[in-house]
Amino acid sequence: MRGTINKLVGVSISLACLAAGSFYLGGRAAREAAPGPQPANPFAGQFTGEPGDGWVLFGGFLLLVAVALIAAGLMLRTQEGRGQG
Repeated sequence: MRGTINKLVGVSISLACLAAGSFYLGGRAAREAAPGPQPANPFAGQFTGEPGDGWVLFGGFLLLVAVALIAAGLMLRTQEGRGQG
């Protein structure tokens, strides 16, 4: 059981690192992009796609999966400590 917990922690750490890399790539793409034309209506500007939004969205998804895996690992760890596993 301890091997499974170690694998879950390892996978969640690697997913968190990939999420950080994805956030970095999204921010880098946004910084390097040329500014586009501003819409006449400022409220319409919030619906236009910014460069790098896809990378940031993907990074957020990876971070959610990493948090879910670490929570599963903690649940397994506490059950093992109680002798239920």
